[in-house]
Amino acid sequence: MTSVIEVGVSCHTGQRANGAVADPRAGQNEPLLGHSTARGAFLPNNGGKASRWRCDPRLMTQAPAPSKVVVAVSRLEAPMKRAAVVAYALASSLFVLGVLAQVFLAGLVVVSRVASWESHIGLGHGLGLALLVMLLCAYLGRMPARTKRLTWLLFAVYFIQADVLIFLRQSVPYVAALHPVLALIDFVLGWHLARQGLKLLQQPGKEGVAAVSTAVGQ
Repeated sequence: MTSVIEVGVSCHTGQRANGAVADPRAGQNEPLLGHSTARGAFLPNNGGKASRWRCDPRLMTQAPAPSKVVVAVSRLEAPMKRAAVVAYALASSLFVLGVLAQVFLAGLVVVSRVASWESHIGLGHGLGLALLVMLLCAYLGRMPARTKRLTWLLFAVYFIQADVLIFLRQSVPYVAALHPVLALIDFVLGWHLARQGLKLLQQPGKEGVAAVSTAVGQ
């Protein structure tokens, strides 16, 4: 008994060509000439005993043209990401300038003795706001994972310096003396992250609207 196997291929009346269709029973490939995409029916020759297959044009049905499913990123997302990257670059740059200002204010107190620690303390707490903005914008801007990790590292170093070591002056003075040393780490990390933010701003078109077209056969 001759069986009909329906497959979707490109074929033309069973002529030989470069394409290949697998014969599931014989385990061999038979090339067929293709000129148009169709959903055809293949009948085995010689009562199903031979490995050669032919395309029966009587059982062929023209397959409909594939439709296009377009998946577009929301047009609001690109400006939001761009704004987040801009805010990150600005906050990181302000943080670096703030660290330099902290050193200058500390010099006015320790060396020149013309100022009090109040300005130094106030600016130090203000730098924490810049770090919070950086953390938020790192995720809103979908920044690289390495940038996110370094931002968290900078936040941890800042927290230990400003809110932990400074309160150990009486109990563990030698550990508290690491306060200005961690300021150097703050500066180096902040400088690096500020440069990363500026580089991301210079990358063309990566925050633009993306469209992905996928062909779906019917």
